[in-house]
Amino acid sequence: LQVVKDEYLGKLKESEEETRKKFAEARMDLKYLDENINGKMDEAVKKISNKLDNEIERINKDADDVRDKLEEEIHKIGDNIHDMENKLLERIFEEEEQRKKKMTH
Repeated sequence: LQVVKDEYLGKLKESEEETRKKFAEARMDLKYLDENINGKMDEAVKKISNKLDNEIERINKDADDVRDKLEEEIHKIGDNIHDMENKLLERIFEEEEQRKKKMTH
C-alpha cells in the first residue's frame, strides 16, 4: 500500500510541477501578448495622432489661403469704391463748373 501511495504521490507531485510549469509559460505568454498589444496600441495612437496633426495643418493652411484671398478681394473692392468715389466727385466738380459757366454766360 505504501508503494502505491508513494507512486501516487510522486505522480501527483509530477503533475503539480507540470501544472506550475504550464502556468508559468501561460503567464509569460500573457505578458508577451499584453506588451505586444500595448506596443501596437501605442503605435496606432501615434499614427492616428500624426494623421490628425497633418490634417489640422492642411486645414489651417487652407484657411490661411482663403483668408489671404478674401483680404485681397476686400482690398480690390475698397480700391474700386475709392476709384468710383473719385470719379463721382470729379463728375460732380465738372458739372458744377459747367453750371457756373452757363450762369456766367
